[in-house]
Amino acid sequence: MRSILQVQNQWRKAGTNTLTAQAADVQRLLDYIKAQLENRPVRDELERLLGSKSTAGSRREEVFTAEFLCPVLRKFFSEEARGEPNRSDEEIRQGLGTEGYRGRSGFGFTPASRRGHLFTKSLVLEPTFPRAWLKSEQHQLSKYQACPDFAIKKPLLSTSIVGEVKYFASGSTDHPAP
Repeated sequence: MRSILQVQNQWRKAGTNTLTAQAADVQRLLDYIKAQLENRPVRDELERLLGSKSTAGSRREEVFTAEFLCPVLRKFFSEEARGEPNRSDEEIRQGLGTEGYRGRSGFGFTPASRRGHLFTKSLVLEPTFPRAWLKSEQHQLSKYQACPDFAIKKPLLSTSIVGEVKYFASGSTDHPAP
C-alpha cells in the first residue's frame, strides 16, 4: 500500500508536468508570434495604416493588435496548430477573442466580462500589486472593469489566457509609443 507521502509526491509531479505542458504551449505560441513579426517592417506598416485611417482605430496599440497580432494568432491556430487535435474553423473562432471581435475575421468573442477582472492595463504596468489584494483574506478581491486586448480559450491551448498589448515604438519599455 502506498503512503500518503507517495501519493502527494505523485500529485505534485503531475501538477508540475501540467504546468510544464502549459508553459510549453504558451512558449510555442510566443516563438511563432516572434518569428512572424520580428523581420517585418512593423513600424512603417503601422504608420501607414494610421495615416490611412485603419478600421481598427487611431491608437497604435489598437491598430497593432488588430492588424498584426490578431492575424498571427488566427494563422497559428488555423495552420500551425490546426491538427492538434483537428479543429474546425468554427472551433478555432470560438476559442479566439479580441476587442472589437465582430470586425475581426476568425475571432468569436470579446474578452470583456460583466464580472470584472482582477487587473487593468495600468495595474499590470505597476511595479507592485494592487493594495486591495492585501485584503483578500477578509474580503473578495477587487474587480475592475477592463477588457483584455485578446484571449485564447481552452482547448486551443492547454490553459486559457488573456493578454494586454503594449506597443513600444522604440522597441523598448524605456520609451513607450505616444
